[in-house]
Amino acid sequence: MKNEFDKFRPPKGKRDYFESDLIQRELMESLFFGVARSFGFQRIETPTFEDLLNVLLI
Repeated sequence: MKNEFDKFRPPKGKRDYFESDLIQRELMESLFFGVARSFGFQRIETPTFEDLLNVLLI
């Protein structure tokens, strides 16, 4: 019998990040955002999306 989570497929282009990856990523983001702000750019965040079929596990 298959587990209901066997049906889950992450959307293309998305992946999970673990702590070791996040430390380096946060450092790079911090540097990038600092430089962008120095040129007058402002940060925005857009909504997170979910694939409805994955959320409902259909």
